[in-house]
Amino acid sequence: MDPEKIKNISVTVAVLSALICLMLSENDKFQNIVTDRGMEAMPNLENYLARRYIREGRFEDAQVFIESLESKYANSFIISRGPNRRIKWIPATQAAENLRMLIE
Repeated sequence: MDPEKIKNISVTVAVLSALICLMLSENDKFQNIVTDRGMEAMPNLENYLARRYIREGRFEDAQVFIESLESKYANSFIISRGPNRRIKWIPATQAAENLRMLIE
């Protein structure tokens, strides 16, 4: 597949993910959605989008999600991968701190 098409698809997926996240965050009915692994969907989605935006150099967009992790999801946990690729749970506040360090 053409690299430009892959990039366009990737950007489209990120934009749609952000829109879905925004729409879900505005509706209280969706705040407690959990995945089949038992993790809260919203803080993990926001963490994913913030990390992606940082990789793309979109620091202001990432900052919105980082602040949300700190304010809305301070008592939540984020699934993360350690250096050995093992899954570990970290507090959302630690995830936000880790994201801030990537920006600096």
